Amino acid sequence: MRFERKQFSNYSEEEAGKVIESCEFINCKFTGCYINFSDNPDERTTVKKVVLRNCEQKKCIIGAAILEDVTVENLKCSGLLQTWGAAFKRVKFKGEIGPLMISQDIRAATAPPNIQKKFDKQNKEIYRNIEWALDISEALFEECEIRSIPAALIVRDPETQIVVDRKTLVKVDLSKINFLGTYFLQALNLFLEREEDDYVLIAPRLDNDFGSFKTVIDNLVKLGIAKR
Repeated sequence: MRFERKQFSNYSEEEAGKVIESCEFINCKFTGCYINFSDNPDERTTVKKVVLRNCEQKKCIIGAAILEDVTVENLKCSGLLQTWGAAFKRVKFKGEIGPLMISQDIRAATAPPNIQKKFDKQNKEIYRNIEWALDISEALFEECEIRSIPAALIVRDPETQIVVDRKTLVKVDLSKINFLGTYFLQALNLFLEREEDDYVLIAPRLDNDFGSFKTVIDNLVKLGIAKR
């Protein structure tokens, strides 16, 4: 099914186990849309074989859905697009992408620990059984933060998207490194607060200060703190 130059407003997916499949959205606009309300990991929404090209989103949220074989090319974002506990299976971002944050938490407000653990367990099982989760190698981000997805499952551009290992980072005094006013210092400190083994640090190519981000990336690699 193909949708072109359509507007979708205040759409929410509340049907348990809903599958959205084999759709293409071209030059469409999404406003106030939400996917996956369920607190039951066995009733997650699945978005499968979907392409979004040259679309725009405003105040949309992706909950703990399963995104499978999805391609997003050129996405304009009015504000941050955040995913809450979603699982990614062969999802590709390419072209110009607005601010994006991928979080392991299943909702903005803290979820009951027993529910969060169920989703965490299922997501980890998904990641144990796929070759790759995300491909961001051709994406030009305004800003991008990816949490909870193992670095080995992320297809990257090694020149601008590097891997930081926890075991290495805990031995480093970050206060002695010049981060050139970028938000990388905060990103690394937040990574250390989480229970993750590694983290992909992404230089935002669309940021006006991309040169500073790239310089920090290169320095971290030269210092042996990160690897390409």
